[in-house]
Amino acid sequence: MSEKEFLALYEQYLQGNCTPEEILLLENYQDDFKWKTWTADLGDKERIHDEIYQRLHQEVQPVLQNSGSFRNRWMAAAAAVLITAAGGLLFFNTQKLNLFNESSLNASVFETRTGEKKQIRLQDGTIVWLNAESKLVLAKDYNQERREVDLTGEAYFDVVHSKTKPFKVHTKVFNINVLGTAFNVKAYPTDFNATATLIRGSISMCGLSPDSKQIILKPSEKVVFLNPEKLLNTPGKQQLKSSPNVRIQHYTQRTDTVVVETAWKNNSLEIYDQTFAEIKDILERWYDIEIQFKSKTVENYRFRANYNNESIVDVLQSLQEAHKFKYEMKDRTVTISE
Repeated sequence: MSEKEFLALYEQYLQGNCTPEEILLLENYQDDFKWKTWTADLGDKERIHDEIYQRLHQEVQPVLQNSGSFRNRWMAAAAAVLITAAGGLLFFNTQKLNLFNESSLNASVFETRTGEKKQIRLQDGTIVWLNAESKLVLAKDYNQERREVDLTGEAYFDVVHSKTKPFKVHTKVFNINVLGTAFNVKAYPTDFNATATLIRGSISMCGLSPDSKQIILKPSEKVVFLNPEKLLNTPGKQQLKSSPNVRIQHYTQRTDTVVVETAWKNNSLEIYDQTFAEIKDILERWYDIEIQFKSKTVENYRFRANYNNESIVDVLQSLQEAHKFKYEMKDRTVTISE
């Protein structure tokens, strides 16, 4: 979304002409921006960057009833955008959320980058935690006669109950149907498995293949689907293709209060009896890095650990205590060898 588009929509809000969908987009939107050219006469780059970043990059908790609170927060953001327009300091990443492109005229789109998480409050009060490299799409008529979303990546849903409007989640591997419950969905196109983990309530779900049958999950259960799209595009995975397409098992509970599958929404990185190869994608998304293995032996090292706000260097050094390996970091690439 450009500066002009942002200001145009914000002006509509001030005039009371925004639809509920447009207000929701404003409240949940996080602008993604980068520096353009910088010269000394513009001032202290780091100080100004931090100031604008804090204004634009804060999580806004939607309060539709309190328009004054909302207005004050967005006045600060608008002021930062005006600074941007006047000084030419920043540009917006239009891949994040473009309110005026063809697809967004019919849907609300929320996305996260590598290393980013986002909490979203939907119009019906449902809360969604969106994990890194994920995308949530709401139909334009969301919460009118239906509540349906499309998910790519991972999200935790705490769904407000509604007898008349079931909540539906569509992924490229399976679809989920609920009334009101809490559950986690992980469906990255690059992962071999897609999973749904039920925390509270009940959900029914069905795979997208013609022979798929309906599955009813109970609390503490999770279902694991093999991702056919990933398998078809990965040579040497014939042993996985002969495995069961669907498995139902219990989620992994590290303590009475920590469920491994959902710990990410509390900013806790849980590694539970997983190989280096299995946690590779998790670490890449978590820390915005690329991992390259130089040894098949290292890929099969297994780990158990949990981390809260540690750096990638802290994590790698900690994992070295369980298995001896070497690593080298260059820019955002981590090379791991024996």
